[in-house]
Amino acid sequence: MNASPLLQCTDIRKAFPKPDGAELLVLRLAIGFLLGTDYVVSKTLLTEFVPRRLRGRILGLLSVAWAGGYACAYAVGFCLTGTGTQSWRWMLLASAAPCLLIAPLRITMPESPLWLANHGYREQSARVVRSKLGGSVRPPAPAPVIPPPREDPAPSPPAPPRAVRPAPQRRVPPVDVRPGYLSVSARPWALLSVDGRLIGNTPRIKVRLSPGVHQIRLQRAGFKTYEAAVEVKAGETVSITNITLTATSP
Repeated sequence: MNASPLLQCTDIRKAFPKPDGAELLVLRLAIGFLLGTDYVVSKTLLTEFVPRRLRGRILGLLSVAWAGGYACAYAVGFCLTGTGTQSWRWMLLASAAPCLLIAPLRITMPESPLWLANHGYREQSARVVRSKLGGSVRPPAPAPVIPPPREDPAPSPPAPPRAVRPAPQRRVPPVDVRPGYLSVSARPWALLSVDGRLIGNTPRIKVRLSPGVHQIRLQRAGFKTYEAAVEVKAGETVSITNITLTATSP
């Protein structure tokens, strides 16, 4: 099968001598990496280079340009499908044409004014703005420098706990819980009450009481009431035998 006159003139097969799948995969991956890098760099460059009042419009046009490039790539690929079995070579070669066209622009592109201002090159930043955007555009101001967060010194390790000697405890003497006793007799006999509790008629021998002070009362009709406070100690007997009731006047 004879090659087309166009292929005979350019002899593109010498540039790509082995039309196999691995070669095509490598070339397509290389183009993809380059396009992906340019996609990020171009947007960043325009964001830092274009004045703020035009930034949104220019970035919008960049997105339209990318979409238009996709459509043109499909159209060029469709037109090159009729060039024979070597059409894929022409497709790859055609993708290099836009790169060659914009290569001089990329090589001569200066640093963005914003980058220059943020890195201390304010005079160069103003020169780039005047030469590329005109004297009516004000150079960008450098971004404010944010101080690094202050690192608090590491806290010192806590001191080991001091051994605390327990305070000596006071020894409380044991409480004597033995009961006490009370013996009461009176002349004449009377009715005995202790702390308001009725005990009975005197004489009373060894009335069991809790240790402490108790209030006793002796009552009889026709005689004055006798009241007294008596301290009863544990294990001891208190005897009151010298009580004489006083008769009331008729």
